[in-house]
Amino acid sequence: MLSEAPPEGANQRDGESTLIDKVKRISSYLQQRTRSLRRLLRVQGELEARVKDMLEGLELLWTQLEELHTRVTLTKDWSEGRRDLSTVKTEAEDLSTVLGQYKSRLQRCQAYQGDSTQLLQELTWSHTHISHSVSSGESVWTELLLQSNIEQFDKVQESFLSLEQQTSTFQAHLEGLGGGIQEGHAGPLSGAERAPCSCSVSSQSLPCPCEGHTTDVTPDEDAPPPTLCERSALQFSTAIGRLRRSGRQK
Repeated sequence: MLSEAPPEGANQRDGESTLIDKVKRISSYLQQRTRSLRRLLRVQGELEARVKDMLEGLELLWTQLEELHTRVTLTKDWSEGRRDLSTVKTEAEDLSTVLGQYKSRLQRCQAYQGDSTQLLQELTWSHTHISHSVSSGESVWTELLLQSNIEQFDKVQESFLSLEQQTSTFQAHLEGLGGGIQEGHAGPLSGAERAPCSCSVSSQSLPCPCEGHTTDVTPDEDAPPPTLCERSALQFSTAIGRLRRSGRQK
């Protein structure tokens, strides 16, 4: 006995039910996606503004550090350099305090980056999920934005960490100069008279300014040998310039 075919009306009702379910899923997806996109706009706006502010601020702090170093190492008048040393040490301490504030700002940037990453991952997952039941093109903008955010944050973090390290090195160098002055030297320190090196410099940073290093410039035979301060100035300024250029190229 042949089974009876389902009434034509039943097939139509099943088709309508399936279509209604699909429309409901799409509607729910679009509502959720709209909410997520609105949140992403707010978070991404905050992240980009803070990153821009951090980069501009760090650039100014790099310039300030270079100026402080110049004031105690490029002066032709050693007595003038001694008078300015105390002021420079105070300003270097102020710079270090400002960097402490920037560290908190960097942590807030990282928090916004984390929120943005979570939202982008949710958007990617929801798009992939809905595409299984509804024909949809591939969405790659979330991955591109995620990668851009990572690169921008890494740039800020590298600039901050490099500046923090160089500021610490400079303060140690100031302590070394101060030790020599307290011993009553009236001019540049000779090899036997220099204060013990207090520059905690890593091999990835810059050479110890208390050690003698030659440069590419041909010395004048009649000119006196470069002083501790002059050698330190060249090495420190070269290192800062290299670090700043590296940060801009990323």
